[in-house]
Amino acid sequence: INGELDLQVPHEANLQGIEQALRDGGNGDVTVRSFPGLNHLFQTATTGLPTEYAS
Repeated sequence: INGELDLQVPHEANLQGIEQALRDGGNGDVTVRSFPGLNHLFQTATTGLPTEYAS
């Protein structure tokens, strides 16, 4: 899982890599998901910038 506003780990590339690694490892039952509006800490965010973490 990833937040779509995660600026530290871009969700699209990360989820593709995780899914491929799991499938390559023999796990055919894989679901990856990104959550809109969430940042790296899975907090509701507007921009995803770390300055929002404390709020």
